Amino acid sequence: MRRQRERVSVGTRKVKYEGLRAAVESCGYIFGERGGRGASAAVFHATRIGGNGRDLAIKILAGRDAEPCWRRECAALTKLARSKKPCPYVPQILDSFALEQTEDTEGSALYALVTPFYGSGTLRGLLNKNNGRLDTATCDELFNHISDAMCAAHSMGIVHCNIKLDNILLDRRESDGQLRAVLCNWDLCKLEQPRECHVMRGTLMYAAPELAMYMIKRHLMMKLPEEQRANTNQERLGKQRPYNAMACDAWALRLCLWIMTISRHPFNSDSSEETYQLIKKSTAAMSEHERRRQSCVPEDHWEIITMLMQARPEHQWQVQLSTSK
Repeated sequence: MRRQRERVSVGTRKVKYEGLRAAVESCGYIFGERGGRGASAAVFHATRIGGNGRDLAIKILAGRDAEPCWRRECAALTKLARSKKPCPYVPQILDSFALEQTEDTEGSALYALVTPFYGSGTLRGLLNKNNGRLDTATCDELFNHISDAMCAAHSMGIVHCNIKLDNILLDRRESDGQLRAVLCNWDLCKLEQPRECHVMRGTLMYAAPELAMYMIKRHLMMKLPEEQRANTNQERLGKQRPYNAMACDAWALRLCLWIMTISRHPFNSDSSEETYQLIKKSTAAMSEHERRRQSCVPEDHWEIITMLMQARPEHQWQVQLSTSK
């Protein structure tokens, strides 16, 4: 019989497994194995007590920003679910709750939300399994699913702010067994004024140049001695201008297509500084030489990918709407 771990990681916290299991069961769910883990959350397999045995996923958030992240994600998924025609490529929120504090879950509060269990891994996992390559039909289908999810959110004023391969779950449709992509992890989303974003959100390797510039400045500031940070940070914030988060979502979406198409991340490097320099030079990466070298790439894929390089970032969002299938 498999021995259960005494403690389990939830974000950066270590929580006693039995205490966490008991807290979740008091909310009506049978707790299972951990299926994934992020910087501030962990996802566990679960079923509803007295339910029909349907596989569920419980995402538990912990840490300083757990409550606002949980509230944003719940608000976004609830709003999207109330659309006249809910998008099938956005997670369906089934329940949400704060976990009762016990001596076994002591520390900052824990927050949970429940969705269906999407059991075919992540898009990153699929690429790794296939040595980075997907056939054109699968690539097109999954890209359209992600695009539909992003456009559905944007049409309701919601911006995901962290589109990347790890945040795209896969599932097999019951009707035909085909893969379906689901855009998950909406905890960093922006719910209002999406074209006037002041807070840096997302992952550097998927950040548009205008956002990556702010990210790298903050990264370099954090390397300074503590006594220098306050003045440097004040100066940095004074110069920082709002960015269009919708355009940054569109950049990240097409970057996912770029990765699926050429079987590698074009901005992969050993340091944040190098990554930023590659992002700055992204136009060069799409040069005619690169295009010829990747001659196996379908022409329509390149047409969409090269839209990343719009001289004016606000055009990325406008173009995305016209290219979504």
